[in-house]
Amino acid sequence: MIVLLAAALALAACRQDPPPADAQAPTADVAEPASPPDAAPVAETAAKPAAGALKSALPEGFELPFGFHRLYDNTGRTEKGGPQRRILVEYLDVEADAVRASLTQALQAKGFDAPVASDVGGESQLTFARADGASVIAKITVGRDKPRAENAKGTLHLVWNAD
Repeated sequence: MIVLLAAALALAACRQDPPPADAQAPTADVAEPASPPDAAPVAETAAKPAAGALKSALPEGFELPFGFHRLYDNTGRTEKGGPQRRILVEYLDVEADAVRASLTQALQAKGFDAPVASDVGGESQLTFARADGASVIAKITVGRDKPRAENAKGTLHLVWNAD
């Protein structure tokens, strides 16, 4: 009997009634760091780029000055061992002459000389050079047999060599 009485008292001591609705809950001693409401979750920053976007930024923060859809985006090394970036994109909603003009203007803003131009079999090649040894070779082709983007007008193959 004494054992049952002790068990009943122990059970009653463990049981707690919920606090009244108007009572305030005790505050925790440890404060959690608050994140700004517009902060992106960590998982989003490591997300893959959207289809058609470049895999990563071009050298020196250069951005293509026209709409495009990526077909491939590769990094490698030049013959001298310097970094090299190769991309192939479909240019969208603009004609080849506009691509040539906007690309020339944007690269000259990065310090490249006026391009040396040549046309071979419907493909326009522009070679840009800079005093530090960097070069950019751009091949612009009008049209495409099986475009991936509905509004593609042609392709641009761009090779950026750091040396």
